[in-house]
Amino acid sequence: MAAVKQNNIDVKAGVIEGFFGKPWNWESRLSGTDFLRDCEYQFYIYAPKSEPFLRRRWREPIPMETLQHLSQLGARCRQNDISFGIGLTPFEIYLDYDASAQASLRAKVLQINQIGVGILCILFDDMRGDINGLAEIQASVIADICNWSSAESYIVCPTYYSYDKRLAREFGSPPKDYLRDLGRAVDRRIDFFWTGEKIISEGYSVPHLAEVAADIGPLSGITPSPMIPKRGRTFCFSTLPRAHGTCPPMTSPAWPSTR
Repeated sequence: MAAVKQNNIDVKAGVIEGFFGKPWNWESRLSGTDFLRDCEYQFYIYAPKSEPFLRRRWREPIPMETLQHLSQLGARCRQNDISFGIGLTPFEIYLDYDASAQASLRAKVLQINQIGVGILCILFDDMRGDINGLAEIQASVIADICNWSSAESYIVCPTYYSYDKRLAREFGSPPKDYLRDLGRAVDRRIDFFWTGEKIISEGYSVPHLAEVAADIGPLSGITPSPMIPKRGRTFCFSTLPRAHGTCPPMTSPAWPSTR
């Protein structure tokens, strides 16, 4: 599957390992990059929900063994001409983004720099969002991470990454104008994940995209595929198995064996 043309724009395709449940093993990830190369995909992002040191235990250093595996995986991706990315979820950092939290976050970003990543994803999903000043706090976190990071590009997943009411039921009602405030506060070169009208969407209607564009701010490109490097704001969709197939389930008949 090569990069596809959409409105005369080359749309990059890739895989995000970002699911709950049993993660792929390291052997499968390495062979998976060969699979991506053969299918002409352009990126792979490591963001399993089961990785504690990039999620709930983000304040703790990534263990040396995991660092070595990630370094090998990054090298394999580069060998296959695939952009390698990592997803970092600074869980509940908004509760107290003080000097201690900033120091822990900087240390984590510097560890990720040692691995060598082309894409750094800053993920605020799967945590409560009914917090006053949420957009401003997250914007500060994003700016600090980008200042410390050596990544080439960044993608943010907002806490509310769809208008699906299920998110409000699970994580509390979003602050008023959350997306608009976040979009205005974040550097316009940074991209966003969005899943569509639902958490799991089968497509993206034009009226919906126009509504989102009005919320997040002016867009230079709106496509149902992650990461399109263009000037200004690119809107990125975290595509799902039934939508674009870039965030596959735990096992897939097309993916190398995970056993």
